[in-house]
Amino acid sequence: MITRSLEIRRAGIFVLLCLSAIGAYPGRAQSTGTVNHPQNTFTGPCVGFHAHLLQNGPADSQGVYHAEWAGWAGYATFYVNYHSGWTYRITQSKPVSNGYQVCVKPADLKANFYSSITKDILRWTPKNQVSPACSQENADWTKAALDHENDHEKITNRYIEEKNRTWSPAGFQPEACGEGMNENEAGDKARAALEEIINSRLQTEAEQLKEKIMKKHKAHDEAHPVRLINCSICEAD
Repeated sequence: MITRSLEIRRAGIFVLLCLSAIGAYPGRAQSTGTVNHPQNTFTGPCVGFHAHLLQNGPADSQGVYHAEWAGWAGYATFYVNYHSGWTYRITQSKPVSNGYQVCVKPADLKANFYSSITKDILRWTPKNQVSPACSQENADWTKAALDHENDHEKITNRYIEEKNRTWSPAGFQPEACGEGMNENEAGDKARAALEEIINSRLQTEAEQLKEKIMKKHKAHDEAHPVRLINCSICEAD
């Protein structure tokens, strides 16, 4: 994501966290590939591309520029989400003064966490023909920038996969009760209350996982910044 001059300073991370209980392909980051935003292709001399990187940087999927970044890997669209499912086990059903009380617990509770990531980098298209050495420098820089963003995707996948491998409902068996005029009404209220408890817990876990992943991304940026393109190789072009 970031560069440093020569190597540029560290840039901040732009995150949108989205959480819900909708289903999707579980278990890892769902990459939607490289965006290839037209604003991220610069045509002109190398020094112009160099200046564009420092002053503007790449546009994310929302069209927002990030100065001094070489690229981005989902930071405008990155989220951690989950898919869950369970059945209900009635633990208690009894008459009460105003009707019925029913209590339920989850049975066969399952959860899968996942995320979605897109990526893009700045690209330089020389306006005129350049030397083989300059062309190679452009190719090397482009590969370095894209490899850096691919590393971010791998980090996300690793943490998502680890979470799903180690997650267990064994320590999470909440109980919820509801009261109603009859047993069906009480049962509906109990199930709705249990669903709220489970979703609240999974949302919290998703938020915590997101924070853990983002911390690792920041560490990766600090340890492995993308170098600036070396325009001195292209000075004669």
